[in-house]
Amino acid sequence: MKYPYYAFSSEFGTFALEAKYARDLGKYLFYDEKKDIFLDKDGNEVDITGLDILPRTGVLQAEALVNAIYSHGGTSTWVKQGDYEKVLDWPDYIKTKRRNMIVSGREILENPEKIMEIFGVGDVFFKTKNKNYSQIISMEKLLSKEGGFYEALKAHQDDDFILSDVVDIREDKHGMREFRAFVVDGRPVNISRVHDYLVGIVNPDFEYKVIEVMDSVKDTDFPRCLVIDMFEYYDENGEVQIDVLECNPFIASGTYLYNSVFARKGYLNHIPMDGSMDPYKTIPDEKLKYGPVEMYSKDSTIKGRPSICYELPGGFAADIISFSMFGKPSNGMFLHFETSRNLDPTNIGPIDLSMSIIDSDEGLERSHEDEDVDVATLIKRLRESKRVSSEEEAEEA
Repeated sequence: MKYPYYAFSSEFGTFALEAKYARDLGKYLFYDEKKDIFLDKDGNEVDITGLDILPRTGVLQAEALVNAIYSHGGTSTWVKQGDYEKVLDWPDYIKTKRRNMIVSGREILENPEKIMEIFGVGDVFFKTKNKNYSQIISMEKLLSKEGGFYEALKAHQDDDFILSDVVDIREDKHGMREFRAFVVDGRPVNISRVHDYLVGIVNPDFEYKVIEVMDSVKDTDFPRCLVIDMFEYYDENGEVQIDVLECNPFIASGTYLYNSVFARKGYLNHIPMDGSMDPYKTIPDEKLKYGPVEMYSKDSTIKGRPSICYELPGGFAADIISFSMFGKPSNGMFLHFETSRNLDPTNIGPIDLSMSIIDSDEGLERSHEDEDVDVATLIKRLRESKRVSSEEEAEEA
């Protein structure tokens, strides 16, 4: 593999590890956004004209870094200007076996009948398109006209959200069976279980799924370099199936154990080319040199790290908490909270500090409620439940 130059504008987590390895290769660049200059590993300013560059940075810095590469005369075989937003719009390009739709906050507020017509009155998976917040939520709570969740939607009417059917992801002793593929020029270059430390072989069906997906969009303007997350589930016949969970921009997606933006070792399924069948031998070199090697194990049950995006100042996640607890938007404040899956966004009061946010699409079984109930009835039911709850509290007092 001919290594490109790797440009960073922020170094944390997986990007810090990659930056170290890029320095070893003599292919490291850092973009100073304030000064609008590129620096080498020794801090010297560099002219990047004509250099082929792979940008790797956080979501907040991604657009600025890509634009800087092109404005300074560099090129990128991997990431083009405009790719970031197109990848986030993946439901408009890729068909999945479950329903997905991109909808603005305003559309949710102004046209709840359309949402209910598509998804019924059971649970729905709700997430911000920019990866800031995700929640399995009942339709009743999603369409409620009161509470912190509603106030956050009003404050983010111009933001896009993704609604989808709740998925029941297959699980084994290591956790949810989710997999991440890094895709370059429309083909997978590596695939990893969504674990930072789990050593093992990957089912080749995930490779075939990536190829099928990318072939289905080859005649569109959908980017050819991106990250595709997939999952296993049981269909109505009890057969194991694979579907796309979501797509993420190449520039800002983190890596799991077998994911790498450097050279791959062995085959895509983690089998070495020497015929030894030892998946330890195909762990990427940068993970062996700078990663926690002592934690790599065939018995690991540690799942992927939670996204830091949930704590971004001014994001939907921060606002829903701020409205629920303080009655006002976060206004750019940094709110820290635990990541889990137990948030009821319509039942949070100012004294409830046990806030928690889910960090992935790990499935919960979808509830089966009466499909004929309309929005007005749902809202009335919600208000009645709140009124009864208030009366009970008053009696106890």
